[in-house]
Amino acid sequence: MVIERLKRLPKEVKIRASNNCLSITEHDDKLFIAWRTAPFHFASTKTKMYVMSSVDDGENWDFEYEVELGADVREPYLVETNGRFFLYFFQGGTDPIAFQPNR
Repeated sequence: MVIERLKRLPKEVKIRASNNCLSITEHDDKLFIAWRTAPFHFASTKTKMYVMSSVDDGENWDFEYEVELGADVREPYLVETNGRFFLYFFQGGTDPIAFQPNR
């Protein structure tokens, strides 16, 4: 069942081995999800963050946005305030064994 659902992801989404740091919320009658995907859990230049939306509670997904900075990104936070919708996240470094906070 999980494999079949992965096949239905938008073509822009490329899943890597480590998937974590998840945020999910509703906005404008859509379900939104943002998460980090990378070759492994530690910092990597190959880390990406994806945002997808669904109008049918996750049965089908549409690609919304990709964050790729050539550095680690994690801890997405999707939030609506005063009718506006925001994605916040942490940008780290590239060394898998050093803590290199950026912004």
